[in-house]
Amino acid sequence: MFHKALCISFFLTLPVLILSLQCYDCKGSIKLNYTVTSETIPLISSQCQLINASVCSIDVIWDLKTNTSIIEVDGFNGLTGREIVPNTLGVLLSMAIRSDNTTREQSHILYYDCNTIEKANDEINLKKILRSLVIEEQFQQEIGPLIQIVSPFDAKTANCLDFRHSVFDCPRQDFDTCSRCLILMNDTTSDQKVCATCPYESESENMVARWKTFFFSNQTQDSDTTYLTCQQKGCNSFDNINRIKKASKITFNFDEYFKN
Repeated sequence: MFHKALCISFFLTLPVLILSLQCYDCKGSIKLNYTVTSETIPLISSQCQLINASVCSIDVIWDLKTNTSIIEVDGFNGLTGREIVPNTLGVLLSMAIRSDNTTREQSHILYYDCNTIEKANDEINLKKILRSLVIEEQFQQEIGPLIQIVSPFDAKTANCLDFRHSVFDCPRQDFDTCSRCLILMNDTTSDQKVCATCPYESESENMVARWKTFFFSNQTQDSDTTYLTCQQKGCNSFDNINRIKKASKITFNFDEYFKN
């Protein structure tokens, strides 16, 4: 799965003010056999305990294949066990393809971390977040054919784009070990980072993903990351990055969230 750690490395590093908050903390996941919305959030406050913590965290995972949802509710003391940028909302859309060209996974994931609001990971605040968040995605229809498995894959004739414009590590190209093309583009308000290659350490599956982060401290979008691993000839192109952006939309309405 396309993990949060892959994108969080692009976040702006902020000074962290450690406060003592009341946060909800669940011993296990809240598993739902439906696609949770702002109107169908379970009572977190009745299922989880209140603890003193420095960061209140809540994740929501929507499984589009099974139409089910998982909610993870945690209170963190310090930053151990998880990379955290406080007062931040991250949203990830992803789809991966199996070797038999069937969809292995298709999911939407929300990550929210807050260190300034009491009980920020309760059902009341989650409802405000979901009401303010708009997700639209057509990966299956628009991008599915692009990430179909090609077997055997010949890296030397795949014509993968080899381009780097970045300050983060971009794997070197290696035709002997590469099993698919890769392109990753990260856009912020001040910079654009690009890594396109046929990497020597390839991912194990063809995948498309898009990730956005929003800062509550200044009510801005901070980062927009687009990711693609694929095997068709010349598939890791800028044109295909634009196709992914057109096939997905992630917006957050801060006015809606902060209204009384």
